[in-house]
Amino acid sequence: MHRARWLIDLQVGSLPYINYTLGGIPSSKEFPKSKESIGPTGKTDNQLKTQNFNVERLKRTLVPASLDNSDSFDGPDIPRTERFLWMSLVWLIYSLTVVTIINLVYEWLTSKARFTIQSRPVNVYEIPFPALTFCSTNQFRPSAVNLTLLHRKALMRQALSPEEISLLDLSNNVCFSDTNVEESFIDDKVINYMIQKVSQKCTDVFKGVWWRDEFIGNACDYMQTVFTPYGLCFTFNPLPMTSLYSKHAIPLIKKQQELGNSGRLLDRNTSWTLEKGYDTQSFNWAEMVPLRTVGDERRQPLGAAISLDLHDYDDTCYAGFRGYHLSVHSPTETASSPIHSWYPIVHGALNQLKLKVHLKQTSESMRSWPVKKRGCYFDNERHLYYFSTYSERNCVSECLSNRSFTVCNCVPLHLPRTAEMAVCGSSTIGCVLDTFDSKGGFRAACNCLPSCTEIRYEVFSNVIPLNTNKLILKQFQQRLNISLSVERMASLTGVHVSISTKQVYPLTRAPVFPLNSFIGKVGGSLSLFMGFSVVSFLEIIFYFSSRFIADQCHQDSDKLLAPQTEHHL
Repeated sequence: MHRARWLIDLQVGSLPYINYTLGGIPSSKEFPKSKESIGPTGKTDNQLKTQNFNVERLKRTLVPASLDNSDSFDGPDIPRTERFLWMSLVWLIYSLTVVTIINLVYEWLTSKARFTIQSRPVNVYEIPFPALTFCSTNQFRPSAVNLTLLHRKALMRQALSPEEISLLDLSNNVCFSDTNVEESFIDDKVINYMIQKVSQKCTDVFKGVWWRDEFIGNACDYMQTVFTPYGLCFTFNPLPMTSLYSKHAIPLIKKQQELGNSGRLLDRNTSWTLEKGYDTQSFNWAEMVPLRTVGDERRQPLGAAISLDLHDYDDTCYAGFRGYHLSVHSPTETASSPIHSWYPIVHGALNQLKLKVHLKQTSESMRSWPVKKRGCYFDNERHLYYFSTYSERNCVSECLSNRSFTVCNCVPLHLPRTAEMAVCGSSTIGCVLDTFDSKGGFRAACNCLPSCTEIRYEVFSNVIPLNTNKLILKQFQQRLNISLSVERMASLTGVHVSISTKQVYPLTRAPVFPLNSFIGKVGGSLSLFMGFSVVSFLEIIFYFSSRFIADQCHQDSDKLLAPQTEHHL
């Protein structure tokens, strides 16, 4: 009775595993045998059943899946030749898919960055006003050092004191002059004497400074005394010393500010960082470090009346040229780098400079990229020895300083150093220049990549002659409240600096082949060649997992239902 009931169940398909057989073909498990014999292949009935069961399980997994053409491998009516050709075509398609995906992976791994112009502009008030470094040609005042007399004595081979020799050697490094005096190193005492007595002080150069039509009475308190390739100079609107320099360079910088009677208020905290911008909405010049503007040309952001003091001027230093050199750079940098651009300021005229701001940014998605592949440094990725803020120009200055000290045992006057490092004299300048021009690849070893956020200023200048009429000069003197005689007013030079635009469209460094594009292209290739989708992937996982579990359960049920078998040879 039970045997008949079992046969009826087989016919109606009530057993669970009957529903999973392919195309109605009975499984070898439907009719378990009481005895097991060895077939012509040398395998027992149980081994054959297991093999057939595994094949059927693979078929049952592939056929219901949504992968295209997966049902073309099976079917009793398909000829072997057609099946072989169809399988070859499918494998060809799969091979093309694999090759395409490999190429996409390689392209994604080796992809580089590109610059794109952003459609959303950045307001100019979110970008700092540039730092301006002024260098006067009056580096050796006759009231302190008669440079013409020293040159004459040197050319005539007359006896010179050690102090005179050091001053002549210093002039060879600062001025457009060359004497037969050559020293290996320059004494720091002579450099300090130049800052304190020989060159123009900040208060001697700047007779009046205005920020957005507001007079700044103590402008030199906000300026920094620095050495550049053009000698002793003064920088307006730099970052505070603690934000610009590291602890290794600050002692020497502070001493120079004290000697130059400048920079008393340069120890304030900054309200701006290169990557995050300003943390305040204030436009008060006394609160903002560095200063910023709204880009309104009607109110000149910076106006300055500077004096060359021709009554105390020696033409020997700059071979008759009278005027100023001006460098426009980011507040995060100093003008000591040799890759800075310099612009002449015409003496006795009004020099109008209009600036165009160029801003480069980097997508946050590239922060995880390797630095070499990205091509730039974020601020926290590269730390310099002399500077607190990284920039390509600061890095170049430090690189040249380290290289010259390693090879020549000294550092040029305008490069960053510590108080313990010697300053190169005329006899060692040749060593320094040979080091800088060598092909040893030290610049590549320094690896001075650009900063991931860069600010550059393009300069357009106009020169307007000043009217030297005494009546006009007197009115100008009263308006600007400058305590100079009318005669000395005639030797003043005017400088107006403004930003010509109110908005900037930044260039953004972004990946050519981002991750979402990579996923889209891989998915598109799989869909094009195989009809594959995320649903297909989940379906395959589902069928493999659920069918495997179900088949294991059915196999355990078969073992319980199958009678004991006897083995016969």
